[in-house]
Amino acid sequence: MKIALVEDDPNWLEALEAFYRSVLGEDINIRRFSKGSEAISALKNGDFDLLSLDINLGGTHPKDSNGRPDTSVQGASGLDVLVTARGRCKAVIVISGLQHD
Repeated sequence: MKIALVEDDPNWLEALEAFYRSVLGEDINIRRFSKGSEAISALKNGDFDLLSLDINLGGTHPKDSNGRPDTSVQGASGLDVLVTARGRCKAVIVISGLQHD
């Protein structure tokens, strides 16, 4: 099984990889991406069985005055990755977490 794991938080990236390995076995092939642009490039060059995607990917954009990702500034959001993945992945898991009230 070939998995594209897209997460901009390094702690969550480690935790999610450990989770998938514990559930699916150690012999799975996981490619890790911390930036949406890297994931998009990989998705365009190959198929994956599973895309595990942080839809927020706030780290790819500068923060606005409220501390949230400013998606008006160029960067590859999780939505950009999701659109690229269409037809290139057999399954998608979307994960999101905001640290804002």
